[in-house]
Amino acid sequence: MMQHDIPVKRWVAGILSALVFSGATGTALGHDSAENQNVPPQTVSVTENTASQQNIRETRTMTLPNGLDVLLIHEPNADYSAASIAVGVGTLNDPPDMPGLAHYTEHMLFLGTEKFPETGSYDSFLTAHGGYNNAYTTSDETNYHFQIQHNAFEGALDRFSDFFKAPLFNTSYAASEVKNIDEEFNRNLRNDYRRSSYIKRLLSKPDHPLASFGTGNKNTLGGGYNQDALQDFFNHYYSAKNMKLAMISNLSLDKQEALAKKHFSGVPGFDVEPPAMDSDYRPSLENKYRLLEIEAINDTKEMTLSFPTIHLDDYKKSAPGDILSSILGYEGKGSLLSKLKQEGLAKELYAGASSYHQDLHEMSIRMALTSKGMKEQDRILELVFSYIEMLKEQHVQDYSFKEKKALYEISHRWQAPREGNDYIAALSSLMLNYDPDDVLTTPFLISDYEPAAYQKLLETLTPENMLVTILAQRLKTDKTAPYYGTEYAITEIGGVAFEKLKNPPKAQDENMTYPAENPFVPYHLKLQPQDTETSWHQNRIHPVISNDTAVIQSQFDTKFNIPRVNMSLWIETPRTSDSVRSYILSRLLDNCISESLNEQAYPMLAAGTNYNIQIEHEAVRVDFGGYTKNLDKLVTLVAKNMTACHIDDATFENLKNNMRNNILNSQQENALDRTEYFSEHLFESLYSDEDKINTLQKATLADVQEFALKLFENARITGTAYGNWNDKDVRYAANSFIKQLKAKPLPKNDKSDPKTEYLMAGEDIIFSTRVPDNNNALLYMIEAGHASRENRAALTLLNSIVSSDFYTQLRTNQQLGYTVYSNPKRNGDYLFLQFNIRSRYDPSYVQDAVQKWIKTALPLINRLTDQDFEIYKETLARKYEESEDSIKGQNDRIFALTVFQRGDFEFHSKMAAIIRNLTRQDINDLATKLFEDSSTPTLSIQIRANDNHQEPPKGAYKTIEDFKNRFAIPGV
Repeated sequence: MMQHDIPVKRWVAGILSALVFSGATGTALGHDSAENQNVPPQTVSVTENTASQQNIRETRTMTLPNGLDVLLIHEPNADYSAASIAVGVGTLNDPPDMPGLAHYTEHMLFLGTEKFPETGSYDSFLTAHGGYNNAYTTSDETNYHFQIQHNAFEGALDRFSDFFKAPLFNTSYAASEVKNIDEEFNRNLRNDYRRSSYIKRLLSKPDHPLASFGTGNKNTLGGGYNQDALQDFFNHYYSAKNMKLAMISNLSLDKQEALAKKHFSGVPGFDVEPPAMDSDYRPSLENKYRLLEIEAINDTKEMTLSFPTIHLDDYKKSAPGDILSSILGYEGKGSLLSKLKQEGLAKELYAGASSYHQDLHEMSIRMALTSKGMKEQDRILELVFSYIEMLKEQHVQDYSFKEKKALYEISHRWQAPREGNDYIAALSSLMLNYDPDDVLTTPFLISDYEPAAYQKLLETLTPENMLVTILAQRLKTDKTAPYYGTEYAITEIGGVAFEKLKNPPKAQDENMTYPAENPFVPYHLKLQPQDTETSWHQNRIHPVISNDTAVIQSQFDTKFNIPRVNMSLWIETPRTSDSVRSYILSRLLDNCISESLNEQAYPMLAAGTNYNIQIEHEAVRVDFGGYTKNLDKLVTLVAKNMTACHIDDATFENLKNNMRNNILNSQQENALDRTEYFSEHLFESLYSDEDKINTLQKATLADVQEFALKLFENARITGTAYGNWNDKDVRYAANSFIKQLKAKPLPKNDKSDPKTEYLMAGEDIIFSTRVPDNNNALLYMIEAGHASRENRAALTLLNSIVSSDFYTQLRTNQQLGYTVYSNPKRNGDYLFLQFNIRSRYDPSYVQDAVQKWIKTALPLINRLTDQDFEIYKETLARKYEESEDSIKGQNDRIFALTVFQRGDFEFHSKMAAIIRNLTRQDINDLATKLFEDSSTPTLSIQIRANDNHQEPPKGAYKTIEDFKNRFAIPGV
């Protein structure tokens, strides 16, 4: 799958992405909390989408007497209520002798409070009322957040607030929770990003907090027996003055204010003195640069240039990090990436500014290299500094600022109303760095063109201030990092190599130029009025094209009132998967299309449109989305390239290498991910990795070009569009795409359903294999019958009832693994209830524990009160009735109903009705069948780590072929 969307890069973009943009980079920033003062509430109306009078939100800010800053949002149309507390403390605040303490504190807060001492009661309450929660710890922040149905909001706030008033820090769970931290650490031991990030931080000044080991493990946390350190840390940093609370609900602001005062006024408020942070964390060298080489787990070839840079917090209104990132990361004609691609040195380039802390900022350029690029690293660095020197000489042009300013204004003005867990967590996090009164506007807008700030940032992009990190395999290393055991080498490079970077070639001599003005930026974007002659049916889902080749459904948006549209096309063609050769060629064609379009399409993508091509079983899915202006041009451009492959042989070989590496790297995935891989391959007729690689090696550019001409010879196209396009706009765009394919109708019988394996009654099968992970995994599957709507509804309800207890018993109490969950799953025509655990324990031991828990599940269900059962039912039914929160989400829903539910647009309401009609006897019958009937088949997929020397159980299948041939008669 190739996705084509331009990530916005801004120094707080990691948070902004949750609110406005997608794919952004950056980290949360900490900020000193307000003084202890009782500030009277301020109520304002914030129109988050000025075109939509349905979305005028009332907000209120206040500071409680204990110093807690509060943001309240009244959203009458919200599906859920949500709340978040951001605490201005993170891993940089860990004591030097106890790395991981901030992270450990986050974990321990969930294990009971004085008012609600029972472990797991918070999760159970949320689950029963359609909610969920999460928490995270960054370098300078710890964030706790949840969402829940409106009628249970106060009950959740009561439990949530007690975390910060009276946590038990239950000593009986102290050691076991350290085990969970250790499991989390072990889960990431083979994660190249974690391994390399830690080593880069290690290169900070000795004793600088940035060099700390933030995750922690059982060794750094002393096994969990130093509870005094935990209590001292909480007492030192968990002050109301060091916290920010954000809430959103359909409740009035007065009611929300009353809830905030009632439940959070009791949080202790005391002064918190944040430790000083040396911003010069990695000093520049003299006439040298640093080269860090890190041995990778995956077959990757990556170069990252990182530069400690200016305090971006001082330039919020001019956004130098964002502006420079978009220029350095430009991919159009004359760009740095285009030059690197022309010389066959790199395949991808990303630039971004990020922050570890309000005093610690960094600018980075990351490149995915080719094999040639690995050999010519000096040449890559020369070209990078040629481009940087050009920017220093030409300065940031005012039109670059105007474009970025316009895109931020457009995105802020024309945004769908956001709500829920992630949204409110992002807002509370922003409150650590922005005044609460400004948090809904200021972070999303820039106003000042400040050439001096841009130049100041550029002046930090020098060779002597640079760390070059190479992440690849088969490097020469001489050091081993603590904790992760990563092999690496650090060298200081001077002499001729350094001087070449101080005096690089002129960019114009290398055919690199400053990005031209973008003609696709939609400065004068406005809503398109609905066609009055056809509005009576445009408000409903209806066909705009219907013939033997294509059926396209459309619906004009009257909910969000945003000048955006999404269109999705499902092109049925058996040639994507009718052989392993077709499988490989179709996916190579996907990559060829993307590569050949990159320079042409990039200005459109940068201006707020996107496309995505995904190869499916006997189909190709193509998605378009973005602002209505110019999207039709993008559709036409992509369509013209769907049946061609305009790249050279060298680029094609790089694409083949990419695909090969992706296949091989998938085998390095963690054990739990591999259980999903094997469950799919056991039940479905999928091609093996070995067959894919062998076929890939033989593929030529000519093969792909020939395949492209035949792929869509016969096709059936089903599509949907939703947004601010009238019928004629949808018809024009869809027809422009369809005509380019020149497809003839696909015969109705020219489509095969994938062959699916089934389990026989009474089978209890174990499949076992080994993977290069340091953890084991178990996927235990119980067959739950045919995939009818009635069975699906009952199984989903059953899982919602038992999932929380499964987690509490096996994760919290028995400590069997960090990742523990259950879920319903469809394989072919059958449903399964799955139990998933990633663990340091052997899978057979874990399976025994799962089976013992299963014996308790039916009594657990029987103990439910009728009232609780009705709550579970209503919660699940409402999930089906929830509306989508974006134009893309609504189009995806219509698309799924059109393609996979055969146009049954009442599917969700029908499912809600089925759920509401379920009885306790229905669930008891299903639970009895799954948990107590010996004829119900099961499949256990046991994945063992290479260092686990325990043998699989006798009779376990060890290959996919053996599993599929288990009924074969020898010699027949």
